[in-house]
Amino acid sequence: ASVDNVLLVQDGGADIAFALGDTVADAVAGKAQFEGREITICTLGKLYDNFTQAVTTSATGIRSIADMRGKRVSVGSPGSGTEVLALRLLEAAGINPDTDIQRSQLGVGETAEALRDGTIDAGFWSGGLPTGALVDLATTGQMVLIPTGEYTDELAAKFGPFYATAEIPAGTYEGQTEPSPQVVVPNVLIVRSDMPQQLQQDITRTIFENKAQLATVHPAANELDPATADEVGFVEVCPGAKAYFDQAAG
Repeated sequence: ASVDNVLLVQDGGADIAFALGDTVADAVAGKAQFEGREITICTLGKLYDNFTQAVTTSATGIRSIADMRGKRVSVGSPGSGTEVLALRLLEAAGINPDTDIQRSQLGVGETAEALRDGTIDAGFWSGGLPTGALVDLATTGQMVLIPTGEYTDELAAKFGPFYATAEIPAGTYEGQTEPSPQVVVPNVLIVRSDMPQQLQQDITRTIFENKAQLATVHPAANELDPATADEVGFVEVCPGAKAYFDQAAG
């Protein structure tokens, strides 16, 4: 829910939130859903890469984004980072999301259930590896990952260099025998720019110095790295977070 999360932080409905880099870049630039709004946020650092996970089942015959034309496709929840990226990927493949697919907007759990029930043909999710709902879907032996990495360069040229390609390693999901190249986007933690600097620093320290404990909750936390967490070119790194990263670097 990257779009909603940015707005929640900006409007005071949340003090801290996760958001994808492409959505945050739009927010600080006042583009797309944020046109005409003043967004005053900064980041406590880059946490990990969100992997695009375009999925279908073996029965649909869909093996590429282009194959989704004319199909029933979930592009993710309304106001989500998944939705932003899914629409951009479909357009990069020459597909109009409004006219060339039967479009639905489901969360990842609903997407997995709808694929299992056969009420959609394909769906998008952007998240860390592995994703629980897709782990469950893969146990049916029917889940197929659709590669998206071929569109990285086009997306990066059009929207910004926060798009990159990385492989979902073989064996991440049951029955996945080959690595799957996907578009990845950095996931950052955002707060309002007026959060006290000492609080910014304390939160950042707590996160990065408890990496092992966080990884027991989700393996994506293994990517936390204070040496590179401030390498964020699309939004200001909060001064308190920057102070921690500088301190951690010695």
